[in-house]
Amino acid sequence: MRTDWEDYEGELDSRKKKKLHRCGDPKEQAMHHIHLFDTPGLNDTNGEDEVHIASIIKSLKTAGGIHLVLVIVGNTPLTHGFQSALECYMDVFPEFQGVIAFVHTKFDYVNLHPLRKDKVAGMDERKELLHKIMRRPTCKHFVIDCDFETTKPIRRCITQNIIRQILMEATTNLPVKIGTETVRKTPKMKTIDRIVINKYNAILTATNGTLRTKNAEQSTAMARVVELHKSMNRIQATESEMSGYIKTHDTTEYIFLDELDFDQHCDLFDIDRLHTMVFPSQEHTIRRVITTQEHIYTKRTRGGEGEKFWEIDSKRKAYKNGVLHAKFYTTAAEKFRNDIAVAWEKIATAKCDFQGRLKN
Repeated sequence: MRTDWEDYEGELDSRKKKKLHRCGDPKEQAMHHIHLFDTPGLNDTNGEDEVHIASIIKSLKTAGGIHLVLVIVGNTPLTHGFQSALECYMDVFPEFQGVIAFVHTKFDYVNLHPLRKDKVAGMDERKELLHKIMRRPTCKHFVIDCDFETTKPIRRCITQNIIRQILMEATTNLPVKIGTETVRKTPKMKTIDRIVINKYNAILTATNGTLRTKNAEQSTAMARVVELHKSMNRIQATESEMSGYIKTHDTTEYIFLDELDFDQHCDLFDIDRLHTMVFPSQEHTIRRVITTQEHIYTKRTRGGEGEKFWEIDSKRKAYKNGVLHAKFYTTAAEKFRNDIAVAWEKIATAKCDFQGRLKN
């Protein structure tokens, strides 16, 4: 008797002409214009991060907004360089958190079967590592074979369904607007800013030392002027940095919080089970909930927009694969309200310090 594994493997390797049904009828789907951008990686070994960032922004500005960022993960170990690059992306483009998904390429569909426990465990470990880097418990993951020349109908159907799911993900995400305020400075950029300030102060100090040796009568006054210049320089830098932070974060733009995913396959003894999905209470008020679902009956929903939690009771339709996905958003002003308050306090302190030094 053939086992379930043998049947599964046999179907994947079959070349028989069969009528295969893809999930969803393309004729029933709305039409969308898709613009694709292939951007260079960050954390470049040649030290060209800033050049790449400028190139990325210039390209993405033409789109107006980004609906989906795909991070391609090959079937190779996740190197330290790759992990550092991903962390760099999150530092420079934190708003992309809600639109990032991972595509695992060169993935043999045979390894989708639960009996391939070693492969399943390996994929789970990769996902956990990526979640840790993203500082999130969940992320969207897609696996794809990449063998577009295959003549095996089931493998072609799986690939087409995955591509369709990726495109559908783009149509349901809230877009991230691209502008200069969207970008955060890399650690290298911040270091350069500090170097410029320190270099300017060093020039003032050296000038003061030279003048003191040449004109003893003016040395005391010049020393005070130099110290005042240095203090003002630091104060203005702080005020400029904090003002930029407030301008970027004190807005009503939607900011991603988290997402939940439920995928229940049809089984032979199709039992009508109630499933409860919960987004637990947390500190930020939910301002937007986006759900996508296929073959799901919604029984009851609690919480959501205007609340700090969300729950839904649902059932999968009989003999269907049920999919329910939910994304949660708040506003930038809500998520960063504590940091914004600190920024305002630093600006007020800097202004008082500025006035005080002028009087003295």
